[in-house]
Amino acid sequence: MDAHRELEDPTKRSALFQLRGRLERLRLATIHDADASTDDIQDDLTEEQVAIETDGECPDKPDEGNPAAHAAALASGKPRALFGRRRTHNEQLIVNACGVIAGRVTMFGSEGIDGARVALKGTYPTPESVPQVVFYDNACRLKAHLNKMDPAEREHFKSCALPVDAFHMKTKHKASDQFCADNCNPVLFDDLMVGNQWRFNSSVAEMTNAWFGGFQAMVREMRADRYDFFLDEMIKWRNTMMIAELNKKGADCRVVPADILLYPNH
Repeated sequence: MDAHRELEDPTKRSALFQLRGRLERLRLATIHDADASTDDIQDDLTEEQVAIETDGECPDKPDEGNPAAHAAALASGKPRALFGRRRTHNEQLIVNACGVIAGRVTMFGSEGIDGARVALKGTYPTPESVPQVVFYDNACRLKAHLNKMDPAEREHFKSCALPVDAFHMKTKHKASDQFCADNCNPVLFDDLMVGNQWRFNSSVAEMTNAWFGGFQAMVREMRADRYDFFLDEMIKWRNTMMIAELNKKGADCRVVPADILLYPNH
């Protein structure tokens, strides 16, 4: 009976449990042998436990990758074709933890690390306006990029923690990446957890992207001005509905004046 209960217990399959285990194993390996390689430290994940995206892979994703996608690619042996024009590379959304969209940025060339920095700085133009925590699927590379920049740029994000969201940390970052483990594992930040649960839904941006992707076919042939107008209006409508839903749940949403948000000490 106990064996059945243990088998049905979902705790060990949760991202929080696995990331805590990964951090603990990495710390033990560092203590016992500072020079030992931790390349063999891997999570015991199965295809049923983890769903992995096929695009936007992090350079430090686990070696096992996505078995299902890899098998499908080998079986087909065909290149991927794109039928139709594509004037932009992608749209980047900056989403608050409550689900309200704070900003939208169009990427024309690629989804580069410096592009993410520029997008964040454009949305939060002063150090005081930068959130205390920013989840990003490639936060370790962004933090390393910021560390190499001039002091003025580092100063802009000095009060901002940059953890990788739980989904991407579990599936697309190597357990042996020391820099990522030391700086961007979300379990390092006690304020992000309440007991054995996450305080915030770190995948809210991925969920919002699923909604936003539904407009791709509609906007493909639009002119630039109509394209921006349409997407901005859709975001405004969604934010209005999201705030109304949050207020129904007793969230008491409020509008913070821009001057207080940007210049709180003036």
